[in-house]
Amino acid sequence: MEKTSEKFEFNFDKKKVLIWGFAEQGKNLLMQIPNDFDFSSKYVGFVDSNVSFWGKTYMGLPVYSPLQIKEIDFDYIVIATVKENIRREIYQQIVSYGISVERILDMRREEVLGTAANTTYLYRHAWLKGFAEYVSMENIQGNVAECGVFRGDYSKFLSEFFPNRKLYLFDTFEGFSDSDLEVERNIGDDRFVNNAFNDKEIFNCTNEELVLNKINNKEMVNIKKGFFPETAIGLDDKFCFVHLDMDLYQPIYAGLEFFYEKMYGGGVIVVHDYNTGSLPGVRKAIKDYEKNYKIKLAKFPIGDYYSIAILKI
Repeated sequence: MEKTSEKFEFNFDKKKVLIWGFAEQGKNLLMQIPNDFDFSSKYVGFVDSNVSFWGKTYMGLPVYSPLQIKEIDFDYIVIATVKENIRREIYQQIVSYGISVERILDMRREEVLGTAANTTYLYRHAWLKGFAEYVSMENIQGNVAECGVFRGDYSKFLSEFFPNRKLYLFDTFEGFSDSDLEVERNIGDDRFVNNAFNDKEIFNCTNEELVLNKINNKEMVNIKKGFFPETAIGLDDKFCFVHLDMDLYQPIYAGLEFFYEKMYGGGVIVVHDYNTGSLPGVRKAIKDYEKNYKIKLAKFPIGDYYSIAILKI
């Protein structure tokens, strides 16, 4: 693929973006953009050659036919595929419609995901690796759990860094539940109500098989599919590390209620999105837990900006 101009500058606050590809990679691209961006004001829709997709919507964004490109008001178009041969074909097709090469982006480009987003993931995984080594060195007992698995990208690291521990993975694998969304909406915070996260289907492009295919030691994995905390009923185990990435008030609160007393001393619960402005229910859940249980949790950041760790003393 030809390179775009070295003078290219991308600013999410000023540009309108069109995504070529409505399959999983196109949808998943939205999940990789830093969470504080308002998708609807930066993206204008999808383009796909598959006629069965035309006219559909995802997160409020329409799917267009390639022939409609000239009719759409956009600044840049992102090719959402990692397959080189397909990417080249799409690139040539877009150029044939008269779109200048400076307006065509690769989904792998740093300008698309953002330097901060890439750095965030590096810090997050580096911290996890270091903590896993600390757990082993200090001989802290217990197994590992993740609530809010989505496509298993973090689960893969949990399995790799804690290879000899049972790994419990909790998720509906169908996106948010109606009841949890209703609780979140009733909080009445416009940062959530007017954001793309206020959508039942935002995280439904996943399944158990996709997650398991990313994990080598599958024999250590216990998938708990369904609504949490019902899926945890009867689970009599203790933990050294738990990752709560469920985004909404109700499941985060339930996660603290279930796991905090099951943590070994020195163990940690990491709550993702504590600092994500568009998901205010996360921080509220922690504050309400402290208030209701009359406890001051030992909280500290892990260096990825979004997450907070809770140490079991």
